[in-house]
Amino acid sequence: MKRKVKIPGEDANQAPAQHSEELHRELTTVNRMISRGKLQNARIEDGELKFSRDKTSIPKGMKEFTQKVYEQMPRVRLTDLLVEVASWTGFTQHFTQLKTGEPAKDLEPILAAILAGGTNLGLSKMAGASAVS
Repeated sequence: MKRKVKIPGEDANQAPAQHSEELHRELTTVNRMISRGKLQNARIEDGELKFSRDKTSIPKGMKEFTQKVYEQMPRVRLTDLLVEVASWTGFTQHFTQLKTGEPAKDLEPILAAILAGGTNLGLSKMAGASAVS
């Protein structure tokens, strides 16, 4: 059910009304399809539109394959990974002393703080979970 949305003509004042009418028509069509069970993986439950995952789109054996791939991946500390990325990109050169402008000598606490913020772990929990204090 692919349809192109028509771009409004020269009269811009008619555009909102036209879009509103078209949206109403399309939503009515979708509602009718869902209530007749003709829209795959969609249903109305307790007045809300719910979607279910299409289980047929995941090939057989994918779970097992994914597990085997993960088992072969080396375990890496995230701070070590950030150090590696920093060596490729040089982004840590921008972390400098406020007073002197000198580059930071010990990057691990800075990277741990970035990781703590990026994962919503927080500084206290990150400090407790790592060797960085």
